[in-house]
Amino acid sequence: MNMALIMSAVQHGATVANYCEVTQLHKDANGKLNGAKVKDNLTGEEWNVRAKVSILIWCSSYGQNPSLSSH
Repeated sequence: MNMALIMSAVQHGATVANYCEVTQLHKDANGKLNGAKVKDNLTGEEWNVRAKVSILIWCSSYGQNPSLSSH
């Protein structure tokens, strides 16, 4: 089911990533979440992503970054 959801999202224009972690959340002037800084845990590369819609996929490592837990 997860793979079907991913493939459907890609077909509708989404970009997906695996083995990545969010290191910082970006918000607009009204405090609405509009993107994040992401780190590829395989290569160490970091980049910023913008989003109209954000989906948090919960995992066991979520609580390891205290700066994200308070948002």
